[in-house]
Amino acid sequence: MSASATRAKVSLGTNPWNQATADQNLASLAEKFGGGGHQRVAAISFEPNDVERAREVARGLAATLRQNKK
Repeated sequence: MSASATRAKVSLGTNPWNQATADQNLASLAEKFGGGGHQRVAAISFEPNDVERAREVARGLAATLRQNKK
């Protein structure tokens, strides 16, 4: 999650050197929150004053991705 004067942003990406971690379509996860991208790289933009919502979404996505690794 990053924040600037123009937006708060949640970025998702896989490690290109570890193909075993590329089992999730990150674009489809981002699309659920109004974002988009590609299967291995995606992002979601929020209004600059919506940092807390961006953090909440980032935590939720991280938990989802960790859960799917089990």
